[in-house]
Amino acid sequence: MTNKKAKHVEVIVVATRLKVWDAVRKKETATQAENAPDADYIAFFQVGQKDERSAITHIAEVKRINHRALVSEYLKRNPEILELSKREKKGWEYGTYHTEYDLKEIKELPVPIMERKRGGTRCQVRLHTTLEQIKKAKALSDIKTISQLEKGVKSL
Repeated sequence: MTNKKAKHVEVIVVATRLKVWDAVRKKETATQAENAPDADYIAFFQVGQKDERSAITHIAEVKRINHRALVSEYLKRNPEILELSKREKKGWEYGTYHTEYDLKEIKELPVPIMERKRGGTRCQVRLHTTLEQIKKAKALSDIKTISQLEKGVKSL
């Protein structure tokens, strides 16, 4: 169900770790907080391990959105995520609802959008942008958020 009152953005960039990324690819479903906006696309920011740089590596068009998906049902379908939550004391299993984005084909970007320097940097919790920004970015820092783009338009 698309939320009539939810903000709408073209692209949400979501941070993924290996276990979460495996679940996303298997089930073709991405998740965010219950109050996350509607989006046309989800771009996947792979969090670097050890000395590896983090990068946006894949993107998928959103097929359907459910803003009140049960966290318990998601964790039943993805027991490895429940295990990760418990092991790392994330507390995800205590949530009631979250937003699930059912995805069309997950496509690998021709060239990953790398962070410029540090390895393992975390992405903003909510990085909202446009497809144009994703397509033209060579590095993570090249991507302007929706609010940065709106400020730029207002200053013209």
